[in-house]
Amino acid sequence: WFTNDRGGSPGEDPFTVEVSNDDGGSWTQLEQVSGGTPLAWVEVELPLAGVIAPTSQMRFRFTALDAGAGGSLVEAGIDGFDLLDRDQGCNGCAVPVDPVGTIFVDRVGNDVVLDWTADPAPGTRFAVYKLGGAAFGEAVRIGTSDGRTFVHEGAALSGEDFYYKVSAIDACGNESAL
Repeated sequence: WFTNDRGGSPGEDPFTVEVSNDDGGSWTQLEQVSGGTPLAWVEVELPLAGVIAPTSQMRFRFTALDAGAGGSLVEAGIDGFDLLDRDQGCNGCAVPVDPVGTIFVDRVGNDVVLDWTADPAPGTRFAVYKLGGAAFGEAVRIGTSDGRTFVHEGAALSGEDFYYKVSAIDACGNESAL
């Protein structure tokens, strides 16, 4: 999410994405976003191949800057950042990934605890979605889990009914359908 379309100098400020392979000693620009972007979450996939050699000291830096005279309203957000190595260690990943079928839900204090340990769906990670809207067509990702449980903290305090869906993510980064 990035916007800089309001204020005294709209559209002048950048949002920059950079990567380092030497623990932040030097930086390489991956992307620079400027004014005129949609007022919405935009999914972006940036390949590192040919840009920078992967190491065990990788870092990413996101900078939203208000640099113009007269000031502008600058807002930026990152959600669901994933780092995938599509060329290494992914041999044998099944596509499509089998979905999680059985989810047990329990309330513990003010939290809602989801558990799918009994479900045989393969996955190295799992994404948890809260469903809403007409016929539960709106899915909002509320978190991820490396195990087969997830705690939706404070959910019981809202007074709302929640419906959940959990998708499996394999070692290659492929996610099962909702």
